[in-house]
Amino acid sequence: MVEKRRKSFVKRMVIALVLGVIVGAVVALLKPSMGEGVWNVLNTIFFQDISVSEGRSAIGLFYIIQTVFTNALKLAIVPMVLFSIIMSVCGMNDMRKLGRIAAKTILMCFVC
Repeated sequence: MVEKRRKSFVKRMVIALVLGVIVGAVVALLKPSMGEGVWNVLNTIFFQDISVSEGRSAIGLFYIIQTVFTNALKLAIVPMVLFSIIMSVCGMNDMRKLGRIAAKTILMCFVC
């Protein structure tokens, strides 16, 4: 029996990204030539923001996927950043260096 080799995760992500860009470009190019009814149906099924009152009866698949993905990303990224900051501060030997970094950070916050 010949085993099929699975594509690596990175390759699958790149393929998904390229396909998403292609589908988005096709929809953007076809939107002006679509009838109003066709666009309303596609918008209701895929794109409608279901958190507003106009979208309560819509399905909004892409909106749901986007919201879940964004929240999952926040759930993963925020603790990692916090943990990495905590570990880097704990690993510092010279506390004066920490004071200089804090002063530079505060100064950059006021400049921006």
